Amino acid sequence: MLKNKQGITLVELLIVIVIMGIIAAIAIPAVGNIVENTQKDAVLTDAQTIANQARTACLTETWQACDIDWDDYDSTDEGWAGDGDGVLFLSSTELGDYIEGIDGEYQAWRHGGTWYVAILTDDWAFVGVPGDSERGDVVEADDKEIGDIDEDQMSVGDPEWPTTAE
Repeated sequence: MLKNKQGITLVELLIVIVIMGIIAAIAIPAVGNIVENTQKDAVLTDAQTIANQARTACLTETWQACDIDWDDYDSTDEGWAGDGDGVLFLSSTELGDYIEGIDGEYQAWRHGGTWYVAILTDDWAFVGVPGDSERGDVVEADDKEIGDIDEDQMSVGDPEWPTTAE
């Protein structure tokens, strides 16, 4: 007569626990990458929004930054060929009525007829042309300041966050 065997053995329980541990070791980093990629995509989307709203604002506003193209900047000739008094880039101060819900600080400026954007959130930093950029162009914020993007960076066609010497 056969005995009715009930329950599981210790070995079976350990096998299940090991399998679950392997699955968790694979899944947890994958979820972390998804969150990071989503945050970087949000920064790029915000940068595109800023560039689009800067274009829109310049259709109706008379800010000097709308007329300035940093491609015309000559650092050896004391700046601008024309009179250069006023705002040289657009920030939340100027674009606040056009943009809502952007987390972080930002600036927008034109160079070579193209709008560039610098955006700095708590975790991420981006500077460049939003429509031509990828996730890899979004970097960790570290000790970056929005004020680091100055005329030296705005006057080049491929701006980068300046590195700080330690």
